[in-house]
Parts: sequence; structure tokens; C-alpha cells
Amino acid sequence: MGFDLVMRCVWTINISLADWNFADKQIIVTVTAVLEVFRRSVWNFFRLENEHLNNCGQFRAVRDINVRVITETEKKRKEQEDEEEEESDKEDISKRMSRGSTRRTSRNSSVIRTGDTPV
Repeated sequence: MGFDLVMRCVWTINISLADWNFADKQIIVTVTAVLEVFRRSVWNFFRLENEHLNNCGQFRAVRDINVRVITETEKKRKEQEDEEEEESDKEDISKRMSRGSTRRTSRNSSVIRTGDTPV
């Protein structure tokens, strides 16, 4: 925390040393910019660590996910449901086909139903 406080005040060095012609302004700006990046990295690390500790302490994060084992009877029931769904889909398709299928004779022509004679 002390490091963060000191590094937050480093920007004043940019102003004071550059005004006193103590060193080249570009060197001072470069060094203080690197120190600022380091300060922000350290601060972000502490924030991330704090969030992680709070998250684990309140059990918002889980380490293990329990998956229920699927038994043979459940597997057979699921397969039966899938088969019934497939049969239902086939029946729907056959109903649509029995109503009269449509086809196009060419890209610009109108739709002609099977069994109808074009005029």
C-alpha cells in the first residue's frame, strides 16, 4: 500500500525535475511511465486476488461439478423418446407430402401442383 501511495505521487517528479532542468524531460517521462505501468499491474494483481478470495469465501465459485450418472433404464427411456420424436417427424412429413407436393418448372415460372395441368 505504501508503494502504491508513493507511485501515485511520482507524476509530481515529472513536473518538478523537468522544470529544474535536472535531467532530460523525455527520460523522466519514460521512467515514470514504466513505473506507472508497474504500479497498475501490481494493483490489478491485488484486486484480482481479493476478488478471488471473496468469491471462494462466499461459495460463488465451484471447484467440482457433480454430474449424475445415467442409468441403463434412463438411457433406454431417452432412446425411446428419440425414436418417438423421429416417428412424429416422419408422420408430419408424410402428411405434408400427401396434401400435394409443389415443384417449380423453372426459376421464373409459377408454382405448379402435381396433378394440375398447366394452362
